[in-house]
Amino acid sequence: MLSMGSAPFEFVNWARDRLPDYLWVAAQLHGGKERVLTTAVQLDLASAAIAEHVTEMPSDWVFDGTLSSFEQLPEPARSALLARLDATGTYEDFVPEGLAHTLAQYKDAPGAWLIAPWIDRGLEVTTSAAEDWLRPVIAAALGGQGTLATRSKALTIRQLLKAGRVHLGENIGFLELLPRYPLDTNDDETARVESNLRAMFNAIAPTAASDWPRTFWRSNWRLFECEWPNAHDDDEAEKTSAATSDDTAPTLRDYLLDLQSRAQQLWDTYFETATTTPPDLYDPDRFEVLTGLVGRAVRYVLSFIQTPPMWTMEHGSPILRALLETEIVFRYLLHTEVEEPLYAKFKNFGAGKIKLLKLHIEEHIDSLESPPEELLQYRDYLEAVVNRDIYEEFQSVNLGGSFSGVDTRRMSQAVGMESDYRFVFAPASSNVHGEWGVIDENVFTTCANPLHRYHRIVAEPSSTLIGASFVESIMDRATDLVQRYVAEIAEDVDDPHP
Repeated sequence: MLSMGSAPFEFVNWARDRLPDYLWVAAQLHGGKERVLTTAVQLDLASAAIAEHVTEMPSDWVFDGTLSSFEQLPEPARSALLARLDATGTYEDFVPEGLAHTLAQYKDAPGAWLIAPWIDRGLEVTTSAAEDWLRPVIAAALGGQGTLATRSKALTIRQLLKAGRVHLGENIGFLELLPRYPLDTNDDETARVESNLRAMFNAIAPTAASDWPRTFWRSNWRLFECEWPNAHDDDEAEKTSAATSDDTAPTLRDYLLDLQSRAQQLWDTYFETATTTPPDLYDPDRFEVLTGLVGRAVRYVLSFIQTPPMWTMEHGSPILRALLETEIVFRYLLHTEVEEPLYAKFKNFGAGKIKLLKLHIEEHIDSLESPPEELLQYRDYLEAVVNRDIYEEFQSVNLGGSFSGVDTRRMSQAVGMESDYRFVFAPASSNVHGEWGVIDENVFTTCANPLHRYHRIVAEPSSTLIGASFVESIMDRATDLVQRYVAEIAEDVDDPHP
């Protein structure tokens, strides 16, 4: 790629950084493609009115209808323009009443001198009138590749061309279409012209040197209220829901009781197998690890189904992730037991973590003059756990990420569960870790007011929709895990280890 050295590049966001300066242009263009010609004529008439008063303007200045270009006009040019508009009876077309209500809302808005005749007439500006006028314009112009934004950019390019600031070579591919755009170009030609105009605008458009965009957007929070999406539909939705409710449909209570029954059956199947199958008392690691993995998973499920608000990816992802990880580890242990049984390693890895915690607790106790009794009791509890099978002096602490030295993704590949890892485990992990995508999806909703640039607002907790699909996926995985467990443990009975 061609190196640009230390050239100062800055990303410019159309909606955030440019649209506030294009309020007059966008408002004039709003309403159909015929407005392009009308607005161009307005700019030409205004340019003629100020021509003799802008001869001393900086060489990089261009009058393109942006508020900043109006603001930069010297006082004689301002007076001349207002006088021409008054004499021709076109002031109200050039400066709509809604623009007066709008610019009056902002301190030091560029081009605010345009609305002086409205104020002198005694116009009582109101925020509601400003919002009524401004809202549809902003909504239509927010998208930088949208029609209104593109036509606004096209006018700037037109003014740059007329001012001699930009020159187009004869080899410009869309040049022959420009005289017919947008009134007489077909859809394909229009798309071709507009894509080129947008590219040109991004390359050559002047950047406003004021803080107006910041002032505009930051003031809008104070001026206009947030709007929760579909807030006006709540009453109607409630009526519709009441009218279409089916008295014969199962209630949440019915479904919950059914789930509890199924989960209890799942536990009973697991528990019977775990308590009636003779373990290998000489080498119990295999039985204890597999039984412990599955028991923990089923216990999770039993608790999970008691709380319907948990039946979503947002809240239930820790359970789903734990369940899937249990299945991956369970199958990986079976996959490797012929070549390298990892049951003892699995135990030792976890015991080492407990030993490390115990060492940290002891170090913390030693640093205290009078450690609390509860902390001493916790140390004694950890000591009993650590020394249950092997004295801690003979235990090592493994600081690796996995008992097997293989991460979860590679374990899933080894046992044919890579798709489960990609489509279930990874998204659930994103939920557990609180990554931005999850936060954005669940914590927020979108403000429906375009004057707030559709920013994020905190959603009500009750907005989360619970459903059977998520909890059924949990039940299906738990059922499959218990069935695998029963099959493996039963196989041990049929063919016990020597």
